[in-house]
Amino acid sequence: AAPRALALRRIAVAGLPLPPLLVSAEDVGAGKPAPDGFLAAAGALGVGPADCLAWEDSPAGIAAAETAGMEVVIVDAGRAGTPGPGHLRISDYRELELSAGPGGLRVFDR
Repeated sequence: AAPRALALRRIAVAGLPLPPLLVSAEDVGAGKPAPDGFLAAAGALGVGPADCLAWEDSPAGIAAAETAGMEVVIVDAGRAGTPGPGHLRISDYRELELSAGPGGLRVFDR
């Protein structure tokens, strides 16, 4: 997790709205690859880690999400050697389709 000030600057520069929940480096005891950030976010949302989907682009983040017990979508942006066999891997978000239904969230790589 990034420090809160840096995360807020990155969100603003990207022109994105502020999320209702933001877990930053100041909110957790240990950073990635420890699962603390993911577990803190799940707890704050009131859901179990098994009901979460983590989007990650780094080996440490993938390991943290896996250790937390979450499903992982790997955003590799053309990086070679990113771990994570058995996970959906996308190069970016442009070809991604999400569908929410009674069975939960479904992710499709078009």
